[in-house]
Amino acid sequence: MAASDQITAPATPAGRPGADPASAEHRDRLLSAVERVAAELEAEAEACEAAGRMTDRALELLRGTGIGWGLVSADLGGLDMYPGELFPVLERIARTRPHRHIPASDG
Repeated sequence: MAASDQITAPATPAGRPGADPASAEHRDRLLSAVERVAAELEAEAEACEAAGRMTDRALELLRGTGIGWGLVSADLGGLDMYPGELFPVLERIARTRPHRHIPASDG
């Protein structure tokens, strides 16, 4: 592979991926959005479990948070976030325990 074909992370103010202030702002906004729907997601857990998939309502709630745009390029209308900035949002969604048969970690 030629050096020009290699994919590299864009430079950031601190010189490391995830240091982009805009990415951190998007993370905080998405965390707030997920927090607003967390109780409703938890309420959907039984229906998701019974259906063996995410219910239409659960998907609607998640779509409403904007999380689906997190890793999409800004050129395509996305948030262009670094993956590491999106992980806390995904962790918060996971703590809603949509699959109640999986015990929550205490640590």
